[in-house]
Amino acid sequence: MTDGYVTSTIVSGRTYAVRHLPLLDQLAEVIEPSAGIGADGRRIPASAPPARIDALDRYMAITYGVAVRLSGSGVRLASDLKVNMRRLVGVSWDIYELRSLDRDAVRWLTWCRVLTGWDSPPFTPNAKCPACGMRGTLRVRLDRRTACCVEPSCDAVWDTSTIDALGDHIRATNGQPEPLRIVATSSV
Repeated sequence: MTDGYVTSTIVSGRTYAVRHLPLLDQLAEVIEPSAGIGADGRRIPASAPPARIDALDRYMAITYGVAVRLSGSGVRLASDLKVNMRRLVGVSWDIYELRSLDRDAVRWLTWCRVLTGWDSPPFTPNAKCPACGMRGTLRVRLDRRTACCVEPSCDAVWDTSTIDALGDHIRATNGQPEPLRIVATSSV
């Protein structure tokens, strides 16, 4: 998230290298889409919104989350988010703080990937979270068989071992019947 990277593609025997900005810089670019800059340095109007509030909100949430963790550990904050993220690595966390930081880092990465267009947005079922009871806060990644609640006061997550229980809850909440389950039987 804090460092750029290079991808290579071979086309007709020739290798092309493409340098990419760090994911946090890509997220910052998504916040204010550039319609173009004129010779006088001013933006040229275009058919694009002046800013993406969802990207700005997630960028600020990441900035706040990193700042809270660093200030709680006694580390001095820098003015650059990428520098602060790198400083998270140097802190000696206990196991519970480390697990919590890991959950936050996965969440931050997912936000960046979705908002920059790397991933498609997660499925948002019209169901209440079984942990906090808030409707519309569940985000389900069907391709990864994972889910989380985005309510700030709820830390509920579901992985491949618990996603089926969440699916049953969503179906029950929406009044949908149980899916047809076919049991394989031996013909021997």
